[in-house]
Amino acid sequence: MEISRGLRNKLTAKKNILNLKKLEFVIQRMYNLISKHKMWDEIKEAQKK
Repeated sequence: MEISRGLRNKLTAKKNILNLKKLEFVIQRMYNLISKHKMWDEIKEAQKK
């Protein structure tokens, strides 16, 4: 019983790590998109002047 619980905890930990990595990737992409938009806005503003 104890062994299977330990194994289950390890599997859960692995799943959590994978989910965190996915989340990190998504956040990174969102951040990249936002910063590109900001840059684009700055370029447009610069062109107006």
